[in-house]
Amino acid sequence: MKTTAINILKTLKECGLSEKQAKVYLAGIKLGTSSVQKLSKESELKRTTTYSILDSLEDIGLVRVDVQSFKKKYIFESPEKIENILEKRKEEYKKLLPELLAKYGLDSEESTVKYYTGNTAVKSVYESLIKEIKKDEEYLIIGNVDAFLDQDRDFYEDF
Repeated sequence: MKTTAINILKTLKECGLSEKQAKVYLAGIKLGTSSVQKLSKESELKRTTTYSILDSLEDIGLVRVDVQSFKKKYIFESPEKIENILEKRKEEYKKLLPELLAKYGLDSEESTVKYYTGNTAVKSVYESLIKEIKKDEEYLIIGNVDAFLDQDRDFYEDF
């Protein structure tokens, strides 16, 4: 199945690029080493806008500038670089996660009841329980067992 440019742009945005960054990056990996004029034409953005987008992509580490005969050429990094950036962000987030969890719900002095609807949400709660509950700890789930089994028998019986 061929991935359309729209799907690629959507995925690049989900990876943290802005719409314009995604357009310029996609144009750059398609064209290879290019001038700002070619990139702005391919990405359908104004040349002045393309300059600022290229600067932001350089800050992220997705493009390098090469000066040849007083002309700037832009060299784009492999799409694998985005994966490396995402992995680095994930590692940074994991380092921050304990602090965020420590702050989670600190201001609340009252008990809370959370209500989940839909099979996906309920499965997410179950999967969280697996991660959070320590060995030999007891827990209680209140729900309609038959309704759960009707939704996804294999998942709930294995739980």
